[in-house]
Order: sequence, then C-alpha cells, then structure tokens
Amino acid sequence: MRIKIIFLMTLICSMTIQAEEVTQGSLQGSWRIVQILAAPYDADDRWVFKDNMIYEIYNEHKTPAIKFKIVGQKIIIEDEDDPREGNNIVIISLDSNTMKAKRFNYDYILKKQT
Repeated sequence: MRIKIIFLMTLICSMTIQAEEVTQGSLQGSWRIVQILAAPYDADDRWVFKDNMIYEIYNEHKTPAIKFKIVGQKIIIEDEDDPREGNNIVIISLDSNTMKAKRFNYDYILKKQT
C-alpha cells in the first residue's frame, strides 16, 4: 500500500512539472490541429492566439477575432453571439510545442507552428 502511495505521488509530481502554466504568453501564436477525438486530422486548420484575442482558420477561412480570458486551465471565450459554456476551451496539458484541449466535448491535440 505504501509503495502505491509513493508511486502515485511521484506520478502526480512529474505530471505537474511537465505542464506549462496557461498564460497569454504561453498561448500566443498559431496552433495547428493535428488530432480530434483520437483520430488524425490532416487539414491545415488552426487556433490563433494574438494578445487577448483568438481566431480560428478552418478550410482557409478566418473567423472573426474574439476576446478571451484565462481562468486557471480554462480559456473563457467572450463571444456575445455564442455564450454557450461549450465554446470555452479547457487546457488538459500544454508545453511549448503541444496543446491538449477539450472544446464542445471534443478532445483536440494541437502543435505550435513557427
């Protein structure tokens, strides 16, 4: 039992160390969607964060930029035209190259573009 507790504590600590804090700075730039619902995604669709704004590129079309704010691991989309809670983004994990997120009950993996 004691070994299991030590193992779990070590696992939790290592996961915390690997995760980057979600800040405007850590989000800035273009993030290409590479996977949705555990299936590879080959289109060149992206989420783009610039300052406190987010816009999306789908099928080579850019959506209007919308303000966002960060609360913990959640990106709150401040869209008056679409106030649904599901429009918000929950960051599961984030490092300088990869973002795992959940939006509208879909799991996403995105890669940072340079």
